[in-house]
Amino acid sequence: MKHQLLTRLFRTPRKAFTLIELLVVIAIIAILAGMLLPALAKAKQRAITSNCITNLKQMGLANGMYLADNKQKLPYAALISVVGGQNYSWDDLIMGYMGAPYVMGDGQTNWRMAWDKTAANPTPKARQKAFICPADKQDWPSNSDPSSRYGGIRRSYTMPNHSMDHGHGGRGNIWPPNPANNTAVGLWWWNGTHTHASTWNTMDGDRDTTTGDPRTYARRQAAVNEQIIQDVSGTMMITERIANNNLLGAAGESRIDNANAHMNTGHGYSEDAHHGRNIYTYLFVDGHAEVLDKNATLGLTNINKALQTGMWTINAKD
Repeated sequence: MKHQLLTRLFRTPRKAFTLIELLVVIAIIAILAGMLLPALAKAKQRAITSNCITNLKQMGLANGMYLADNKQKLPYAALISVVGGQNYSWDDLIMGYMGAPYVMGDGQTNWRMAWDKTAANPTPKARQKAFICPADKQDWPSNSDPSSRYGGIRRSYTMPNHSMDHGHGGRGNIWPPNPANNTAVGLWWWNGTHTHASTWNTMDGDRDTTTGDPRTYARRQAAVNEQIIQDVSGTMMITERIANNNLLGAAGESRIDNANAHMNTGHGYSEDAHHGRNIYTYLFVDGHAEVLDKNATLGLTNINKALQTGMWTINAKD
């Protein structure tokens, strides 16, 4: 009898899921996926942004060592050499402090690393990686153009641009660089000179005032001294510039004018595809880095993203 009961029990057909039950389960899974996927996407974006911040912190450490070796002078944004035909930019100056296999010294006229991907000894990819923000996914045309002077090795970063003697709308107190500057830290030079650079010659005894090739003393070009910066934790040193011709070692895109110039959207790359609309990463003179809405960098009263104020300038009162 017991055997018959067990046999009957195990022979009882199991009830299958109904179509409605399957649809309910599928609907629940879809709802959960819909809730989790955006969160996962945001977590991924935060991780990418964090990597971008890490890049900037590496540059901040390199900049600190550069300051120590150069009388507390910040790197200049660019030196455009008409005489020698070889330009320099801020990344050339700090690269030696980021593990690159060279150290630039006075008297060298051919110290540049081989940025060109087709060169016999191209720059190690590990060195290139530190200058590309992981959020910068756009494959610009120059990125694969071997005829480009620098082999299309892009960078995602640049220095805020000092307006030098041009005034940017007639603003005063900009030359020579001083604590009341209503402009940024990144100086730029042609052949080691500038239209009004002679007014600063006596202020920088280490500056190369020779009439020869400025590459001979590339590090001696006049630059902003950290001592004149009123708020080193609130003054930008390096930020992002997403552009097709922002290339390693190139002077052309070595500087950014204002918060409105972070991104060249001419190739269809948008802020939404980056860290998020209006969101960029910023390195400050004291070496710390932040993720900020670009509107938050403008200062207390300015809402014009084409005007340098707030974190963009040496002056702490704007």
